[in-house]
Amino acid sequence: MYQLASAFPFIVSLVWAVFYLLEFRHATEDRRALAIYGLASSLLFFFYYLHFNSLEIFQTEALHDFCKMLVFPLLAFYIRRLTKGNIRWVNVLPALIPAFVIGIWSKVNPDSRILSNVILWMFPVIVLLSMGYGILTLVRFRRKVDNYYSNPENKRLDSLFYLIVLFFICTIAAILFHFMGKWYYWGDIRLWIPSIVISVLQFLAFYIGDKTELPEQDVRAPAETISGGFSEEQMLAMMEKIEQTMQEKQLFRTKGFTIANLAEEIGSNRTYVSMCINQFSGGSFSEYVNKARIEYAIKLIQENPSLTLNEIADAAGFNDRSTFYRGFMKVTGQTPSAWKAAQQ
Repeated sequence: MYQLASAFPFIVSLVWAVFYLLEFRHATEDRRALAIYGLASSLLFFFYYLHFNSLEIFQTEALHDFCKMLVFPLLAFYIRRLTKGNIRWVNVLPALIPAFVIGIWSKVNPDSRILSNVILWMFPVIVLLSMGYGILTLVRFRRKVDNYYSNPENKRLDSLFYLIVLFFICTIAAILFHFMGKWYYWGDIRLWIPSIVISVLQFLAFYIGDKTELPEQDVRAPAETISGGFSEEQMLAMMEKIEQTMQEKQLFRTKGFTIANLAEEIGSNRTYVSMCINQFSGGSFSEYVNKARIEYAIKLIQENPSLTLNEIADAAGFNDRSTFYRGFMKVTGQTPSAWKAAQQ
C-alpha cells in the first residue's frame, strides 16, 4: 500500500500524458505542448516515487532536477501556444536553459552544496516567473478578446487562470511533502494523504486543460498593421462614422458581431477601428457594443412594457439573460427587473 501511495501521483500524470501522446500526431499545437508538459510532469513524479522508496536508477537526481526546473516553463509555453497560435519551439528554448544547466550540473557534481542552494532558490523564482508570464499572457489575451467580440463570454480562457493556480498549489504541495521527507512518511499509510491531494490536483489541472477549447484563429492572429499616422480629426471622423453605422444598421443587435464585421461595414482596418473605439469610448469593443445594447434594451422596456426580460435581452443582441443582467447592472447600477419596476 505504501508503494502504491508513493506511485499514485505518477500514475495519474502518466495516464493523462499517454492520453495526450496517443493523439500527438494529429493534435493541435496547444495539445502537443500540453502532452509534453504531461510527460515531464510524469517523469518528475516518477522520481518522487523513487525518492520515497529509496530507489536509485541511472542519474536519478540529475533527471529529477532537470524535470523540476522544466515543468513550469513548459506550462507557460502551453499557454502561449494556446493564445498566440503557431509559436515555434525555438521561442521557448531560453526558458529551458536553467533546466539543462541544473541537469548537467547535477550529473557532473551531484553532491555539490552550491548546487543544492542554487536549486533551493532558483526553483521558486522559475515558478513565479512562469506563473507571472502565464497570467500576463492571459490578461493580454482577454483584452484582445474583449476588443474583438461583442459577446466575449466563454472565449477569454478564464479556466486557464484556475489551471495555473492548480498547478501552483500542486507544486507547492509536492515540495512541502518532499521536504517532510521519508522520515515522516516512511512505511506509513499517512503517505496516502499527500498522494491523494497531489493526484486530485493533477487530475483537475489536466481535466481543465483537456476541456479548454482552442481559440479562433482570428482572435489569435497578430493585429493588422497601420501605415502612417492619423490625426485627431481623422480619428474623430472615423468614430462618427462608426457610431452612425452602428445606429442606422443596429449592428449591435447581431449576437455574433465582431470588430472585423464592423471594420468591413465601414471599409476600414479593424486595428484602426479598435483604436478609435478605445480612445473615444474609454472602453473595449465589447463594452462599447454592450452599452449600445443596454440603451436599446431601455428603449424597449419604455416602449413595450409587455415584453419579458428574456425577449428584451434576445432582441438587444445578448447571448443569455445572465450576460444581459451583468451588462445592465454595469451601465445603470440596477437590475433590469428593478429598473423596469421603477418605470411603472
